[in-house]
Amino acid sequence: MPADAADLVVRNGWVVSESGRFRGGVAVRGETIVAVGPDDSLPPADRVIDAEGQFIIPGLIDAHVHMSSEEDPTIAEALEANLPVETDGMLHGGVTTFGTFVAAASDELIAAVSDSISGLDRWSHVDSFCHAVVRDEETLAVIPDAWSLGVTSFKHF
Repeated sequence: MPADAADLVVRNGWVVSESGRFRGGVAVRGETIVAVGPDDSLPPADRVIDAEGQFIIPGLIDAHVHMSSEEDPTIAEALEANLPVETDGMLHGGVTTFGTFVAAASDELIAAVSDSISGLDRWSHVDSFCHAVVRDEETLAVIPDAWSLGVTSFKHF
């Protein structure tokens, strides 16, 4: 493959951008969008999808999802049951990333975050991130540990 070639080009659609929509497509190399523009500006690709009459939109982010709850027997069981179905639906609706809440007693929060990340990595069809719930002052002590696992936002009740 030439250095400027793409793995995938989606062309001949209506590209939706921050400035409106236009006829054209996108080119992807690996997991990175390398070009967006009119069809004649896109590089050659190993695979081409004709999006005639379709919209090519940026992935949507759903920042507030509960994939498990305190009523579930365990986080792992809830995620195994919910993630494959719910994230398949997300893909069909254009959601490519979601944030799920992780709530647990402060002494169990790190285990809950670890279980959540493990389940997300195993069963989710889209990208994800975790919000951790800060319930009390004791939870403040484990925020650095949650952060080191990849939690970047926290909700305080």
